Amino acid sequence: MISSLLSFASNNNTNNHKNGNRLIVAMMDIPSTDPDTHWSFSEGLVSYIVPAISYLRDSNIIQDVVFVGCPSAKKNDKVQQTLEISAKTAYLSDSSLQGDNGVDEFASSPGTSRAIDISSCDDYVPQMGDVGTMELDGVSNIVVDLPSDIYHRFEHFFGQVLWPLFHYNTQPYNNRFDKEGWEAFNEVNITFAECIQEAYQPGDLIWIQGSHLSLLPSILREALPMATIGLYIFAPFPSVDVYRMLPVREELLRGILGADLVGFQTYNSAGYFINACTRILGISSQSSGQLRVQYQQRDVSIQVVAVGIDPSQIYLTLSTTKRDNVLFQGKKVIIARDKLEDIEGTLLKLAAIEKLFEMYPNMLGKVVYVQVVEDISTLGHNRKRELSTSINRLVGKINGKYGALGYNPVEYIQGRHLDNREVYSLYSSSDIALITPVGEGMSVDAHQFVVCHKEERPGILILSEFNASARCFGGALLVNPYNTQEMAMTINHALTLDPKDALTRHSNDLGYALGNTCGVWAEAFVSDMKNASAKRGGEENEEGTGPQQLRPGDISDLFSNTSKRIIVINYEGALTPRLFGLSIETGRICNLLAKLAANKKTLAVYVITHMMRENLKHLALVPGVGVCAEDGCFIKPAGSANWTSTVPESVHDISFDSWQRTVYEAMEYYMERTPGTNVEVRAATLVWHYDHVAD
Repeated sequence: MISSLLSFASNNNTNNHKNGNRLIVAMMDIPSTDPDTHWSFSEGLVSYIVPAISYLRDSNIIQDVVFVGCPSAKKNDKVQQTLEISAKTAYLSDSSLQGDNGVDEFASSPGTSRAIDISSCDDYVPQMGDVGTMELDGVSNIVVDLPSDIYHRFEHFFGQVLWPLFHYNTQPYNNRFDKEGWEAFNEVNITFAECIQEAYQPGDLIWIQGSHLSLLPSILREALPMATIGLYIFAPFPSVDVYRMLPVREELLRGILGADLVGFQTYNSAGYFINACTRILGISSQSSGQLRVQYQQRDVSIQVVAVGIDPSQIYLTLSTTKRDNVLFQGKKVIIARDKLEDIEGTLLKLAAIEKLFEMYPNMLGKVVYVQVVEDISTLGHNRKRELSTSINRLVGKINGKYGALGYNPVEYIQGRHLDNREVYSLYSSSDIALITPVGEGMSVDAHQFVVCHKEERPGILILSEFNASARCFGGALLVNPYNTQEMAMTINHALTLDPKDALTRHSNDLGYALGNTCGVWAEAFVSDMKNASAKRGGEENEEGTGPQQLRPGDISDLFSNTSKRIIVINYEGALTPRLFGLSIETGRICNLLAKLAANKKTLAVYVITHMMRENLKHLALVPGVGVCAEDGCFIKPAGSANWTSTVPESVHDISFDSWQRTVYEAMEYYMERTPGTNVEVRAATLVWHYDHVAD
């Protein structure tokens, strides 16, 4: 563990700053016990974010780092609770679980739900490293000061609306949309943007971590048009049919698309995001080569790179941790570590363990299932209580049915936080990890479990086929968590696996974990962020050359300074976001066009549209405005009552004895086989509409 503390200095290392070498990292999950002196990172961040940034600095990919986060009152409370709990608890693998004679003093009688809560060990004093304190020398920290009520409404909105939706839980949408929470969500993102703007220097890279700050990219893009911005979304992105339930679906997408680069853990999430952009916003995308979508005249790159961990931190922690396996000596140990969430599938795991002992009674007395449930949850109070009660009952049922004096088939650790030392010790003492959520992104638990094992005692992963980790760890056994019998059979297979097969599987998984570390992840993200920015001309160099995006302010200045203007406007996309058809704001659009045309400096105003002439009577009547129908096939100059054709008369022969019949028959073939499409016959063109196609 790194024992020194993070220094708090908003202007630290400014004099040594080199253009393009400083990284600003914005994230919510940075709790602080004393923001005036240091920050204490949560242990989840210690697993990947903090060592990833350390790797970037050690590799000279970046020179300086600025962390921007919110040590709210509630987060302070959580850290303090962790300190207090750690002071009263000992490690499960430590000798404090053993009596003077090496006997487990906390064994309960069969039939009870034994929750290990070591509240009597008052003599244990935690060290700062035990709660995940990590330090990066020379790091500047910017504290985002949020009022308590704003933060709580923000957290409620994310936990009760966004997080469930991203994990395919649509139950919150049976209730009224949390408008106040959405307003707080906006306010938090705006406040972050203001803090980043104050710290920003030309050439900085801005890394936004997590969907909590998904509006931040667009806010920063408006304020810092040339900034290099990347957003990494750790959570899975849902399919468009689920995502479209969100009342603020467009606003969230537009917020995300302010970034140069959007990173995801899996191709599924990236594909769903692109699909949402094309179907909800009507923007185009490209899937060949580099994934990207086109938004506001620029490309937004989409990256797929899975998070990794820092194996060296695990090896260092294990080398200084006392491990005592007397408690489970002679038994096979299955470990599952969950949050108190429905999505973790804890009840399904316990049902599979019950089925295991029912189908394979010879495993009784030889196998122990350790179920850890930490009190980390986005659930409401009532649902948390219901889920906790159900877990307790099922644990008690299994132990009552299959337990014996001195033996409980299920060891249940509930309601408290396990620090990294405890987790790694448990993993290294276990034979099998049961990681079977019913829907989740990449879990670093699989990485940690694999790295905690050596060749002489290989660890076997059992993963849910819904977990993104299943696509990475080729040696894992995959299951459908809803099929308890299949899970029981797979667990038995893992318990009786041939040693050579077990070693092969473990070596395969270990190779992935060691080769795809958090450093590899961070380097790929920063590199792709730079490349994406350079492609749009946003990379600032010493000469200040290269194409630049036209900004609204530039347009306003050019417009004001010209004495003669010819204005050509595209109706679809510029005057209305609709791809086809009239805007619902037709009256307002006509008034704006009339004002442009009436300006004494304006020579002409032309509107280009996909629509046919007969649908453009409203535009044709606007004084001083010319109209180009069917993308320029027909033109009506301002003040004229007649349309002029720009194509030969034979082209717009609608008798169907011309070229149109042949083309229509070809398009009709695909229309009949693609539900949601239709072919529109126009005077001079044929249009195949596919904007309502599901995928």
